[in-house]
Amino acid sequence: MFEFAKNGLVFILIIDDSLLPVIFVITLSSGVITFLGLLLTLYFPKVQLWPPPKLWSWEFCLFWLFESLFYSGIILLTIKDGKISDEFYSVRFSISTILAFVGIVLGLWGMSSLGFIQSLGLERKLIIKGPYRYTRNPQYLGATLLLVSVIIIVNSFLVAVTSMIAILWFLIAPFCEERWLLYQYGSNYQKYLTLVPRFVGINSIKPKIFDEE
Repeated sequence: MFEFAKNGLVFILIIDDSLLPVIFVITLSSGVITFLGLLLTLYFPKVQLWPPPKLWSWEFCLFWLFESLFYSGIILLTIKDGKISDEFYSVRFSISTILAFVGIVLGLWGMSSLGFIQSLGLERKLIIKGPYRYTRNPQYLGATLLLVSVIIIVNSFLVAVTSMIAILWFLIAPFCEERWLLYQYGSNYQKYLTLVPRFVGINSIKPKIFDEE
């Protein structure tokens, strides 16, 4: 495992900087394709690319293929194009550390409450415990905070542009999921919608969640 990680790091370091435009285009294209898939799901009710209908369906494989390409590209761009050291580094480091910490904690808390399989977009059951008492989308909110922290600390135009695409995913994906969740869980989810904000709101401070049925 250690040898595999070491070889992977060596591979990243020896990538020629002249390949940065290629990596950027692949990463951006993967992000845009995923974004368009979400828009198709949102505006055409008969199309359901997200959440995917089942494990290993073509929708599932397609979405996770492009997301894997996208996040791999983000990592490469961060390492190869990051401009860490400047006169504002200490300020950027402090802000990004706080955002990253909150984002990671929120995302992991959300995943532990929801479960790994359902975090992949697959059906299981309605979860209204843990962070889901305060926000309907703790994982998307956490991922957004984490990406903002990356944009701040890395100080790269290429990383900023591609990360903004992912942030758009996290803003649109809940709208795609809500229609599906209403179909799956009916009145229980409808009531949940009225009590818990999509991202953050007054009820995030004073939760009014009903008991899980």
